Amino acid sequence: MNSAKGADVANFLLVVATALTTATVALVIEDLLAKPVWNPQFVWYRGLALLAAILLAFLAVYWRSRVWRNAGTLFYVHLLDERMRDLRTASLTSATKQRMSSRSLVRWSDLDSQTIEGVIDLHQSCHEMGAALETAINTDRDDTGCTIAPNMLWPTALAVGAYLPTSRELRLLELSPSNEHEFELQRGGSGGVDVKCHETVADQSGRVGVWLAFTPMAEKFSTGAFEQFGVETVHVLTAGGSIPSRDNPPNHDGARLKQLAREIAGQLVRVKRDSGNRELVVVAMIPKTVALTVGWHLSQYECRFFQGTHLIHYDYARDVYIPMRVRPSQPSTPPRRSGALHDSQPAE
Repeated sequence: MNSAKGADVANFLLVVATALTTATVALVIEDLLAKPVWNPQFVWYRGLALLAAILLAFLAVYWRSRVWRNAGTLFYVHLLDERMRDLRTASLTSATKQRMSSRSLVRWSDLDSQTIEGVIDLHQSCHEMGAALETAINTDRDDTGCTIAPNMLWPTALAVGAYLPTSRELRLLELSPSNEHEFELQRGGSGGVDVKCHETVADQSGRVGVWLAFTPMAEKFSTGAFEQFGVETVHVLTAGGSIPSRDNPPNHDGARLKQLAREIAGQLVRVKRDSGNRELVVVAMIPKTVALTVGWHLSQYECRFFQGTHLIHYDYARDVYIPMRVRPSQPSTPPRRSGALHDSQPAE
């Protein structure tokens, strides 16, 4: 039984229980008062019927409240390039049927037209979407649960995640084409995922690279690709020390996704603080719910993570990595190798 039918059944039982309660109360009062001579009587089965009707009403109210709390409203947040195919339509349709109501924030962006001097600038779109999502959640019914299903480019999800309110209980839903996973948005907690950080240092003066390798798309990248961005120190974050691939896919359920987001955020803050004034270059292959949740966790730290940080988007069609600006504090110019300009000059 889906959530909508469950709520309908609960409402029907509540109506029936209310009618039965009203009828049995009338019968009990009639037994007590409607006599020519004062001789009150109590018919035990009518009293039992009254208690049963009251109990049924209580159970119907409890059931309806639980359905609304567990299902509630689904907030679908979508921000993709116009050239991309939406691979999560079927999952979204299935998830919507399991919820009492749904709201959608859908944006399609032309990344080519948003690219300025080698940087995709979406910081205004992220601000507008984050503010709209925050307002939608805060104005939703207080007696319902809120579930967020992101379908966004990972840098934009990182930025929008910071707008999630802390005053409500929220859940995240990963709209995977093969399976759906859900988890609660919570602070703190003990780590249940061993996030390894492997560091390679060539020079302490260049940029610092961070590679989040948690999905099979990680096989499209290697640490050597950081050289084009002037990176001298590389941190590779993985689950358990192994880089996933199509032949070795990860097994991320809801609980694991929640733990991954918390651990990744903590590692990013540590690397940012340890790097001092050196710029960060971050490449990520992470689930969409993890990206959104990492952004929320980062906002809880006293750390200006986005300042001096380049977030790299992978253009699958062109097989290139392009910096994406999702916050005004990020650099507006792409990271380049320190000798790039010199190397590009013709030899005499």
